[in-house]
Amino acid sequence: MNKTKNINNLIKMLRADSYTVAQIRKQFEKLYKISVSRETVYRYVRTLSALGFEVQKDEGKYHLLAEQGETFGIKDLFVSKSSPGCGNIITLINRGLAYGLPARLDYLSPRYDEVLTLQVKLIDLVCIKNKVYLLAKDLADEVVKELRVDRIKTLVLGHSVTRKEMGELEIVFKVKSDLVKHFECPFQIREQTVLENGEEQYRVSVHSYFRAKKMLFEYMDQVVVLGPEEFVRDYLETVRNIVCNYENKGGKSHG
Repeated sequence: MNKTKNINNLIKMLRADSYTVAQIRKQFEKLYKISVSRETVYRYVRTLSALGFEVQKDEGKYHLLAEQGETFGIKDLFVSKSSPGCGNIITLINRGLAYGLPARLDYLSPRYDEVLTLQVKLIDLVCIKNKVYLLAKDLADEVVKELRVDRIKTLVLGHSVTRKEMGELEIVFKVKSDLVKHFECPFQIREQTVLENGEEQYRVSVHSYFRAKKMLFEYMDQVVVLGPEEFVRDYLETVRNIVCNYENKGGKSHG
């Protein structure tokens, strides 16, 4: 068994998608006709970390965070129009990207005879059903209308954003006591205050950006987010409509 070759194959796997240990073992058997044990997979993952790769585990699945200058091609990207007024969504499957990441979008002109470049700032992301939706606030309306999926060439990331660089995203929110049990897993309670009307206000620290966003979607109408300001301003109302649009197969928003 060639350990170096296997680790390189694992890198390709975790760059393309997110996998549990069991799924990694199945992929090795299916693609490379190799049987690897759970212990071997764990050892390979530790080796990747030791080599300096940003390995992230989210809900039992491993994936590699994007590196500086990494380029995504047409197979990784597609563009979808959300409900009116919600802007454009660039979608990447299972990528570890972070808030505020600048990027360069290369796309073909309407006649497909010229490569055009657009600087975008990916202002936010949300993980729904294993897809990461990135809101590109700076895309001009006229570009959005023209930008069909077959015209996208590449999206080049401006720089890498690791968990260490992101730091600990702290969100302050108010929630009634009967909901607090739902937040104990993704959130860590830092402070609890009982208000005059009987409601409890919790100050929490978020350790998983993806999981925090998913929880906020589930209880959107029952949670009041108090800060930080950018999180509230750029995120809640826009994404509420997008989520509703994608959750309803008919495409009608109930938000």
